[in-house]
Amino acid sequence: MSQGLPEDRYLQVDGFNTRYWLMGEKGSVMILLHGLGGYVEHWGRNIEALSRGHRVYAVDLLGFGRTDKPQVEYTLDRLADFVLKFMATLGLGKATLVGNSMGGALALLVAVQAPDRVARLVLVDALGLGREVVHLPRLLLLPGVGELLTRPSRASVKKVVDLAFVDATGIPSEFIDLAFEMASLTGAQRALLSALRATGSFSNGIQKHLVARFREVLPKIQAPTLVVWGRQDRVFPVRQAERAVTQFPEARLFVMDRAGHLPMLELPEVFNQAVLEFLGQP
Repeated sequence: MSQGLPEDRYLQVDGFNTRYWLMGEKGSVMILLHGLGGYVEHWGRNIEALSRGHRVYAVDLLGFGRTDKPQVEYTLDRLADFVLKFMATLGLGKATLVGNSMGGALALLVAVQAPDRVARLVLVDALGLGREVVHLPRLLLLPGVGELLTRPSRASVKKVVDLAFVDATGIPSEFIDLAFEMASLTGAQRALLSALRATGSFSNGIQKHLVARFREVLPKIQAPTLVVWGRQDRVFPVRQAERAVTQFPEARLFVMDRAGHLPMLELPEVFNQAVLEFLGQP
């Protein structure tokens, strides 16, 4: 995944060193937001295609990738505020937000908090559209136990990759190596568990109050929205998307067959075409 990728760039966002990518010199702005435990490389098969006609940013969120990992609580509200500060630091007025999993939840929150800053939304297997999590290791939510179970190893990283893809055999070994490296960075495990515990419920998947909050705000979303889902997602079932899409004032659903929780990596050509068509670009 290393060939043809943008160079790493860094800037200070709210006093924290933040890594991001930029590709494309003209057109509307697009910001790619990764999911829990993710980083900009999760968009490595998309950013070049999406940048044809758009100025595309991908950012390592606070606590993830190579961005700083302060000892704070990684709530969705804190991370959504970080996205807005990232936009403000770069002087980005209005953008299309493309968010996977947790990044989708952040895109929704930004659209509610600052509707004038969001042109369109692309929600990819987004967190918060339902409570059910097909595979939620609830023990991770327990103090001490979660720290033990998330201790970085190549074996544990491989299990996560196998869960996220329908067929992980096509994933290059360097993807596993990078995931292990990122998980081993100082502060990464704490940030991961903090964000997981801020959204997960030991009794039943995603916390009830978060899902209730999203159900309340969906009818208020002003931005045209594309909901993209992997039909074989083993994290958030596709029926969450099918229910949620009817709650938006203006939304359409695109289900990708033979794709799991990271459809933009598993079927990049299909994903890229769907997003570009949604943006009015063939």
